[in-house]
Amino acid sequence: MKTNLKYICLFFLYFQLGNAQDVHFSQFPVNTLHLSPAFCGVFMEDIRLMGLYRSQWEAVPVPYLSFSGTGEMKIPLSKLGGSYLGAGIRFLYDKAGDGEMSLTELAVSGAWVQQLNATNYISVGFELAGYQRAFSLEQLQFGNQYNGDVFDPSLSPRELGLDQQKMYADFASGVQWHFEHEEKRHLFDVGLGVYHLNRPKVNFSQQKPIALSMRWSIYGLFELEMNEQMDIVLVVNQQIQGVYAETLSGVKFRYYLKPPGWKQIAFELGSYYRFGDAVIPVIGFLKGPWSVGFSYDMTLSDLQVVNQRRGGPEFSVVYSITKVKPLNIQKSCPVF
Repeated sequence: MKTNLKYICLFFLYFQLGNAQDVHFSQFPVNTLHLSPAFCGVFMEDIRLMGLYRSQWEAVPVPYLSFSGTGEMKIPLSKLGGSYLGAGIRFLYDKAGDGEMSLTELAVSGAWVQQLNATNYISVGFELAGYQRAFSLEQLQFGNQYNGDVFDPSLSPRELGLDQQKMYADFASGVQWHFEHEEKRHLFDVGLGVYHLNRPKVNFSQQKPIALSMRWSIYGLFELEMNEQMDIVLVVNQQIQGVYAETLSGVKFRYYLKPPGWKQIAFELGSYYRFGDAVIPVIGFLKGPWSVGFSYDMTLSDLQVVNQRRGGPEFSVVYSITKVKPLNIQKSCPVF
């Protein structure tokens, strides 16, 4: 059977874009800049570094892998009370399939975080990103490479009008409400992010442009103090892109062996659910400024026939830095 590279590329593209289109992670609260640029710098510490690694569909002959890393920091605005700027950088790499379809992204984000009162903040954020999509022909076979008897990889597939690499710029924006209780461990984040505002062209074929649909991200993250030793964490995220949609929600319980702070020690246990697709057990461990997590997708959809319910493991790590604030030095004599 003759395989046309154009259809293979379109298949890879739409497979990558399917099921909410953009790359997704199960532990989405550890990938906040993928939810909205308005999340940039919205956290209690001064600097935050986060990383995610996902290996998907090990039961399929060619597994898929994804990696995301982000770094964020606050820039105080001393003359504007509790308001500040958030600055961040995001890196993403994803590779899938026999054709090694890859996506590499480098983005910079910025947000204005406006304090409304002692507990409420509103932020508006923007992101500028550069993307590269590419694939390889080395592991693919085409009808033109059969000499009549056997497959001959030295023969040209004779597919014209195709690029194996595509680069483009991308823009995103978002808005968010953040709540911090003054005394209890109550944290709420509700927001909206819109990605691919410029609808970049992502096709490999030179004949028919394909514009990437805008991705809408609606989310809510809620941490509630139950008592001195336990918190409950509720999360929900709705991704909409073109005709595709994905809803992911979940709950975790966090138990403190040592109280929150620089020397905190805590465990997390819970489960997420990707509607119509998978149930995802989640565990985590917090020690001081470090937080690590592990989740595993257990497929419930029709795809379980192929992957034997083994959706894939995902690992996360977060490191937060709180700067030591300088003391206010008062001079004893006004002359000096």
